[in-house]
Amino acid sequence: MDCVKILGVTIETGKRKELLEKCASMLGRGGAISTVNPEILYDSINNVELRAALLDSVCIPDGIGVEAVLKKRGVFTERFPGVELGEALLESREVKLGIIGGKDGVAEIAMQELVMRHGGVIPEFALSGYDINENAFISLLTERKPDIVFVCLGSPKQEIFIKRMRTHAPKTLFLALGGSVDIYSKEKKRAPRAIRVIGCEWLFRMLSEPKRIARLPKIIGFLKNVDKPRRIKGKIGKKLSKNH
Repeated sequence: MDCVKILGVTIETGKRKELLEKCASMLGRGGAISTVNPEILYDSINNVELRAALLDSVCIPDGIGVEAVLKKRGVFTERFPGVELGEALLESREVKLGIIGGKDGVAEIAMQELVMRHGGVIPEFALSGYDINENAFISLLTERKPDIVFVCLGSPKQEIFIKRMRTHAPKTLFLALGGSVDIYSKEKKRAPRAIRVIGCEWLFRMLSEPKRIARLPKIIGFLKNVDKPRRIKGKIGKKLSKNH
């Protein structure tokens, strides 16, 4: 496995098996995993907190845009969507699982589904992504000591939230999984497999949820900026003008 920087953020590359082994090796040791797409990487240019969180995480390629940029640079990788990576980790060993995200009741349904599908899952907590009481959440982390927490708050909120929480649970593995809680709970459906294989799940989701069209300029911005040497906003990026 090799690591490659895109817009100053280190991305793990390789076959799915290798990416999974890298992530599974973090179980019991703790850390943060972010599955990154062009939109997240583009946002990290000007969002200093998001950039700091990504630089403190293992970043896995999620999305055809990231894969295409790496391919253009001669770097082979397979993409590993967060919704699939989360479940793959639940197969690796018996794990105590926590979930936070989604509307009221969605995380609970997601937990029930995951427990049914994966015999080694021990449910610890399932919380709504709205009106989060951070002190209460920290108490849950310290009392329950989950092996894995799926944080499904959307970017950049979830990555920044994870960075704050990690100090309170150093041996917990946090995954930033966006809307995966809605998929696990069957609140929403993924694109058909044929669409996912050709890398067009993002387009399916955009057509299924028209409000996502507002995100299109970020994808275009990513493509315009990805190969330009540039200075990144904030102290973190002062020396990254050539490291893109």
